[in-house]
Amino acid sequence: MKRSIVVAVGVMAVVFLAGVASAETMWALSYDYNGSSTSHIWQWDTATGSINQMGTVNGYMYVTSLADSGQHLYMAGYTTEWDWQLIKLNRSTMAVESVVSKSALMVDGTDRTCTAEWIDGNLYYISSGNAVEPAGQVYRMTLDAQGNIVGATAGVDMWVSENMTHSNSGYLAKNPVSEMVYAGPEGHKWQVKTADIMNGPLDPVRGYIYDELDYISSGVFDSQGEFYCADFRYGKIYTGTPDNPANASGHVSLLYDFSATLTAVGDTGFADFATPEPATMALMALGGVGLLLRRKRMK
Repeated sequence: MKRSIVVAVGVMAVVFLAGVASAETMWALSYDYNGSSTSHIWQWDTATGSINQMGTVNGYMYVTSLADSGQHLYMAGYTTEWDWQLIKLNRSTMAVESVVSKSALMVDGTDRTCTAEWIDGNLYYISSGNAVEPAGQVYRMTLDAQGNIVGATAGVDMWVSENMTHSNSGYLAKNPVSEMVYAGPEGHKWQVKTADIMNGPLDPVRGYIYDELDYISSGVFDSQGEFYCADFRYGKIYTGTPDNPANASGHVSLLYDFSATLTAVGDTGFADFATPEPATMALMALGGVGLLLRRKRMK
């Protein structure tokens, strides 16, 4: 079994067997806001706050997206030649396995994608929007048998109600409890939620203002419906709820501050989170149980 999976199994075994319902291991993608071409992928434990660096990705000045299919990781970012790419990573080594330029798949007038997520067996990206195409279009990716991105189908415009000029980053996540999909652009003081990510309708969720800075770059739900989010310029993770009354404020709380950890590797903040695909999480838990049973028999 490959190294990163072994580490994940060890962490997940502790979490599941401890009986802490909301404790899970999440992926996190960090980068340097000032433009370094190196970014890092982590796994962090939502209960203990422990964080482990799983790998380094080189050659991308600005990254925005991370998604986990259970077999591969997917991200997006600018190369040093200013080509915005969708990237498939080896889930164990974090090595780049395949890339495709966004312009070859998504003809929407935008040059980048602001977020991605693996939801119900499909990979989705949301384009950033710009002065030509102000809305952030959602796309469902077509993958070949090896998990490479080979096509894209356009869905609804997520930001159309706000007439946004652009969004460099953002988040896309499904609440497994309510079955609703949430999306929000960079600095989202408002968001949308929907039961159908490709077709809508979209329900605006307004008044989402954060305690500190509003340049929120990422958000993710755990299996219990707990919401986590982060600012892309600082290594802090918050928890809260995306459903709030209009013009409400101060409804997220600082959970962990990983600023020093990120600074030590040359990064400034988190670009995106990803929830491990449910089947993978189950395998992690079973793997941990199996290891303990084997040890017990050996005794």
